[in-house]
Amino acid sequence: MSALIPLGMALGTLLLLGVIVGGLAFAAAQHTAAATATAADVARKRVLLVVLGDLGHSPRMQYHARSLASHGYTVDMVGYAGAKPLQELVASPQVHIHYLATPPRLPPGAPKALFLAYAPFKVLFQLVLLTYKMLFAVSRPRFILIQNPPAIPVLAVARLTALMRGAKLIIDWHNFGYTILGLNLGLGHPVVRIAEWYERVFGGSAYAHFCVTNAMAEKLRKEWQIRQVGPIFTLYDRAPKDFHRLDINEMHAFTKRVRLEELFLNGDSADTADPTWQSSTIGDTASWTLLTEQPSDDAMPQERSDRPALLVSATSWTADEDFSILLDAMIRYDAAAQANTSLPALALVITGKGPLKEHYEGLIRSLTLKRVRIATAWLAIEDYPLLLGAADLGVSLHASSSGLDLPMKVVDMFGCGLPVCALSFQCINELVQPNATGMLFDDASQLTSHFQALLSDFSGERATLHRLRHNVTAAHQYRWAENWDTIALPLFATA
Repeated sequence: MSALIPLGMALGTLLLLGVIVGGLAFAAAQHTAAATATAADVARKRVLLVVLGDLGHSPRMQYHARSLASHGYTVDMVGYAGAKPLQELVASPQVHIHYLATPPRLPPGAPKALFLAYAPFKVLFQLVLLTYKMLFAVSRPRFILIQNPPAIPVLAVARLTALMRGAKLIIDWHNFGYTILGLNLGLGHPVVRIAEWYERVFGGSAYAHFCVTNAMAEKLRKEWQIRQVGPIFTLYDRAPKDFHRLDINEMHAFTKRVRLEELFLNGDSADTADPTWQSSTIGDTASWTLLTEQPSDDAMPQERSDRPALLVSATSWTADEDFSILLDAMIRYDAAAQANTSLPALALVITGKGPLKEHYEGLIRSLTLKRVRIATAWLAIEDYPLLLGAADLGVSLHASSSGLDLPMKVVDMFGCGLPVCALSFQCINELVQPNATGMLFDDASQLTSHFQALLSDFSGERATLHRLRHNVTAAHQYRWAENWDTIALPLFATA
């Protein structure tokens, strides 16, 4: 009997969704029946872009909006408030941002039973607000572009809106929602199987599809047979042009302004004894920062000979990224660097927000490391590419719930000419070429070996790092705007 409870909840949620959508559909039909041909013409270059998440924390969808606006489209963006979106979008007269009220959240680590019981109420809350916003609160669009996942209830509401308002629905597949649900419940759980059916049915009826990998596009074509309904395009993530490797002047200015070294000061006696983690400021001139030094006001900045290697990782602190692997590798590297003084000290910055951040910060505080420092940070949107542009090596722990998506963080790192050590999974080779643009690892031992190999000549020529950086730069000169204009623009322009 207990096994039937979650199944009943799921069916009840879908039934409730169907009843409400049906009622709203009738109201929407009355509302749209009076639409004129003139209104349709005006709507031809209007796109409704929907993210059931933090708009400012959705870079790919923001890039879609920026590209659409650059080609004369009016864009209505619907999603949750949180991080500030790109200033270019906020200031654009062609982009209108509409925020949704955020549903109440369960505390991290809530029991599975509570998660299942709460889910229908959360879906109902989202369904009502999203339906009202998409059907009545924004002007009639020609296209509806949605991010998936999350799939429930946005796929159903988007499909309804497209039918009622005469719009073409385009889905940007970042992953599969049912696989993320499966992280908590298991892929064989009845609720997860229903979620997969829902995603397949409502997702398969769209006008067109963008996928972040070829592997994902193939799943839609072959397993879900979506090609029979609408065209499927692989639209790889690409960094925008403002992501680049910093020159020495930019690096000095950035590290001086943000005082990067302060992230790594523990406040103990070791800080005073070890000059690696110190800076010196005379007036307004920083004679040295964590990474650079400037002997005098009229001298060119240069890298410090004793500086640490700067590693960067970005995360949403969720269950699909196991940061214990990276922390274990830091412990192993610290021991190796104490035994081999030719290895540099490491300064690791982990950026991002998410539900497991406090858990991992507690683990970090419990570590006793001498040659490694670890800091967590949340950077302003304009400082994030500068940090990547100043770093020596990137690290990705993204595992992918489906095995078919790619980490956006690696795309950003590559845009800054930054080689990456990435956790290996099914389609990561579509992005990272081992020993060419980065290295792949399966566990902490392999990751530590990569760190030692890549940084063994850090005080010298850094030949391996420079070779990888050269390959990254050569392979990723093609940026988001050019890629989008080639693949996505014709879909909007010819419809």
